[in-house]
Amino acid sequence: MRHLLIVLLLATAIVRAEAWTIGGEIGFEHNDTHDMPAVGNITNGRYDTFTFNPWIEYDLSDAWTVGTYVEMGWHKDKSTGPSERQVSIGLAPYLHYTVLEFGKFSLGFEGCLRGVLSDAFGNGSDRFDSFVVGFTVKPDLSYALTDHWNLDMDLNFAALSVLYAKDGIAGAKDSRTFHAGMDLDSDNVLNVGDLSVGVSYSF
Repeated sequence: MRHLLIVLLLATAIVRAEAWTIGGEIGFEHNDTHDMPAVGNITNGRYDTFTFNPWIEYDLSDAWTVGTYVEMGWHKDKSTGPSERQVSIGLAPYLHYTVLEFGKFSLGFEGCLRGVLSDAFGNGSDRFDSFVVGFTVKPDLSYALTDHWNLDMDLNFAALSVLYAKDGIAGAKDSRTFHAGMDLDSDNVLNVGDLSVGVSYSF
């Protein structure tokens, strides 16, 4: 009986091949800021960040989908002294609900459980390991380019999140950070880091 149930579940997944969607996001950010006497409150910063986040999801119904991201990132900080580099990888399963559809647009909310590991490689004390775990709810917008291709945008500036991070720096005491709150920031709506854009393909 158990084997029959497994076969039926596999057959259902194969029959509903059109319920699967695959996609991904590629992001790049460059920052080169220098303090000026008139605006001394601006923080110096020279860094580059590259991210690649593929994902796969399955339609549970017309409104509900379940899926997961694989988060990969590369960061190089050249603010002071020798440049520091950091790589990260994480897994982020999520549940998505579509609130409404208007024309080719659809608006929804996504609840995501994230776990990310990071490792910096450099010389001596520049090396450290860290991890981040947390839960985030954020709105997103999707536009149907064709019957199968979609343009997706995560509105990260309006995210509700609970996060815990720990940095283990060689030769120093571990640094821990806890964050909880609504990251609503209308002043940064046009900030590239607050808008994640990707493309997906629905079967």
